[in-house]
Amino acid sequence: NRKFYDRVSSCLLYTLTDGTRQTLDAYLEKAKEKHEGVVYYATDPDLQSQYISLYNARGIDVVLLDGIVDEQFIQAVESYKEGTSFKRVYADASALTEGEGEKSEKLTALFSSMATESMKLTVKTEKLADENVPAVLNIPEENRRVENMMKLYGAAMPGMPVEATLVVNTGNPIIKRLEEDGYGENADSVAKQVF
Repeated sequence: NRKFYDRVSSCLLYTLTDGTRQTLDAYLEKAKEKHEGVVYYATDPDLQSQYISLYNARGIDVVLLDGIVDEQFIQAVESYKEGTSFKRVYADASALTEGEGEKSEKLTALFSSMATESMKLTVKTEKLADENVPAVLNIPEENRRVENMMKLYGAAMPGMPVEATLVVNTGNPIIKRLEEDGYGENADSVAKQVF
């Protein structure tokens, strides 16, 4: 209900992954310069810890939304608060990059071959802010929401391909060595481990 939301929205506290709490307005105010109107969130701080640490290293706070009703809550807030969108930490790597890396047909071909038949994979080569991370796999927020709604209503779509983007970090030493043929005939095995 819109009236109820308008009355309580300034009192709602969102828990951040570091344990602190903020209102949505305070979060968005702090985020104006880096990611205006976008709230990055995690659903499982243990499984998504690598993504969370990447965002935190860039000075971006991550909200923890791990409840069963949070999916519907997010949709309601997005419809009530114009110009605001919620994105899972693994849905978008644009906030984690330091510009595009050098285009590499070799790396693109190598990692594209790792995709399964049920996956529509796009490979990008970019330099991530943290050189220790060889790659991140992004699944679009819209696809994840549709998948969750289908699970909620028990309507699985087994033939539907998963869309994903693999962002390969050109600043990572492992990736640099893959690019330079440093692994020789073990390149496929190394790429599978990174993937």
